[in-house]
Amino acid sequence: MDSAGMARNFLANSSNSSLSSNSGLSRHLEEALDAQHIHNDMLISLAECETRILRSIPDNAPAPLDSRIREGTLRFMSHLTQAMNLQEKFWFQAVMLFDIYCLSVPGGLMIEKIPVTCVSLLKLLKKMDCTMVGSEVADLSPLGNHLAQWLETLGHTVPPATRGLMAKAELSILQVLKWQLDVPTVESYLSIFCARANTLTQSVFMASLNWIWEQSICYARMMVIQQASTSQPPMQIAAGLLALGCVSARLLPIVAIRPIKVSAETWDQNFAECHPHGVIPECELDPAQIQSMLQLLQVSTGLSLEKIQEACIDLVPSMKKASMQLQLAHRNPASQT
Repeated sequence: MDSAGMARNFLANSSNSSLSSNSGLSRHLEEALDAQHIHNDMLISLAECETRILRSIPDNAPAPLDSRIREGTLRFMSHLTQAMNLQEKFWFQAVMLFDIYCLSVPGGLMIEKIPVTCVSLLKLLKKMDCTMVGSEVADLSPLGNHLAQWLETLGHTVPPATRGLMAKAELSILQVLKWQLDVPTVESYLSIFCARANTLTQSVFMASLNWIWEQSICYARMMVIQQASTSQPPMQIAAGLLALGCVSARLLPIVAIRPIKVSAETWDQNFAECHPHGVIPECELDPAQIQSMLQLLQVSTGLSLEKIQEACIDLVPSMKKASMQLQLAHRNPASQT
């Protein structure tokens, strides 16, 4: 990569005391993080919010939606997000809220209510979008008819979405979710982690971090579609994706993020199966620089190396499936529409 030489020089000259831990950051780095609203307290706040949300899901939660219906619904929400001119981060947020709502609404979400629920949920997020301040949200009820028609082909009877049904759906969403719509997601964590790493390294790794973020988001999309976004903590998924992305970007050797309980042979094989080309990239940094990179990874995520390693191993099954799906998508783009 173009920044590899600059990155090696930066790591070679980095002060261990400035990147050793969250509490040991130098004053100018803390001020830089504060200026971009990605300070350590924000990570703590997000983690607490994540824990609170996941614990709010009742123990006797309804059975999850059929995987085919859920996948079709999330793809519809992706198209709807684009039609509403919302950024991709709102799709990740909508998916997280949709999954929580399905597991929290009394009796579970009835299939005939899925279209109006999806449209209402995205309408609420549209209202939250800071770029929409002062503007009105148009009548979106007709947009749910596309999803309703698809569900009808599967044998379900779905009433047409109306303003009245949408108003009821919006109220139900707000009540069930206790008005908590701003939730942490894999995308928001990845963005914060990469922004922190970029700030801490004074943008030396910007090209590499942008590439890692783009690749990780592709995997995150596939993983979120494959399994409920509540099945694994978003912070854990994002930390694992960032660490594995550093390996793919040749900034870390695969052995550096191998959990102690996993043999080197098994770990290498797992990563190779997760990688699109089945080949483990060779790290371009020397041992001292690798240690600095590991410190950077821990400070950027606010997690210990052991926690990051655990996050990586927990991602392996989902990463394998996502890698297969991405390869299929490249060969047949029409399959993703």
